[in-house]
Amino acid sequence: MRTLPGGRWLVGGVALLAAGIVAAVASRGGDEGMAEALPGRVAQSESHTHNGVTVTAAGAAFSGTAVDVDLVLRDAAGAPVAAVPLGATLHGIANGSAFVGSDGRVTLHFPAAAWPADGATATLRIAALDHRLPGAGEPRIEGPWELAIALPQGEAAAEARTVQALQPATATLGTGEVTVRVYITATEVLVRYAPPPGLLLFKPPLLVAGGQSFTPTRAEQPDESQGEARYERPQSTAALSLRFENIVVPDGAGSWSLDMTLEPLEENAPDLDPEEGEEYEIRWHVTPADASPTVHRVFLRTFQDHRLEIEFEGNLGLGGPNPSRVIGDGVPMKVVGEGWFGGTADRGERSAISIRLPGGDIPRSVTISAGKTVTLPPVVIPLEP
Repeated sequence: MRTLPGGRWLVGGVALLAAGIVAAVASRGGDEGMAEALPGRVAQSESHTHNGVTVTAAGAAFSGTAVDVDLVLRDAAGAPVAAVPLGATLHGIANGSAFVGSDGRVTLHFPAAAWPADGATATLRIAALDHRLPGAGEPRIEGPWELAIALPQGEAAAEARTVQALQPATATLGTGEVTVRVYITATEVLVRYAPPPGLLLFKPPLLVAGGQSFTPTRAEQPDESQGEARYERPQSTAALSLRFENIVVPDGAGSWSLDMTLEPLEENAPDLDPEEGEEYEIRWHVTPADASPTVHRVFLRTFQDHRLEIEFEGNLGLGGPNPSRVIGDGVPMKVVGEGWFGGTADRGERSAISIRLPGGDIPRSVTISAGKTVTLPPVVIPLEP
């Protein structure tokens, strides 16, 4: 889980993994009048109480690219329940991510396939609630909760399903080329991109329309090869462009970067006690790149907190005047220790980096870099119909 402004967390699906770079979209803040006027926005009121928790549907937004369902969780006394829905499906389709608030508000994000072709409602089902959030009580509350989610009808449904695909565009972005694909719906602009490997810091682009810049309402990068950002649709989409900023790359000899994909812990993995100093091996995959070091092993360590430990073969000179930088799912992570230890009769020298994991959640994609860096000028990509 990753903390967002306003006390919200982004949780990726059932595995409870952070899904990427985020900006809270939730229930669209205090703009309810505008939201209700959109063709794919449908007011909801269905509730279901089970095991002392009432789940109420507060609203839903439908488009040709996604479905967002806003929920409110309350206990028997009416107090907010900060919990992550597990096993959530809409029309039998699992959610991809969830925005969770300490105020009991949750937004479930589904692919467009969760919107059935016909009918007045679709069934939302939640198998359980994971209560492992700051200040929470029991770790799991069993369901199920089932709610009938009202669907757009008539002309509003037809307009909401419409998707305009713009021409793919390609530009050089630091260490290589990036290709963007843009889709416009009645409610949002969806941008998909494949950033080149080797970038030390990479953020979703700004959407520029009519001289105004728009930040994403939601952005996710489940791995190093694919990113996705969503923006509120501007009033005019006649002349759009994307502006990539904060592009950081290695600078000079001796600098290196490494892109890794980490696999989630197995479902039957033991719960690690931070007080016991336990370890659990993590499976990993490295994207090949010139001058990148060789990874020896990756593991989760618990000692008073949760840490991601990455060991490399050889002495990489870590811990010098230029600390290593780690980006997890597009977000900078805290390096709490790095260095090397000597070899033995059985093995050679090793280097290691220790990364703090707030909440104990393992990122899906990790970029590690060491040495000097340089920030490149912004890159603007015009978009054509």
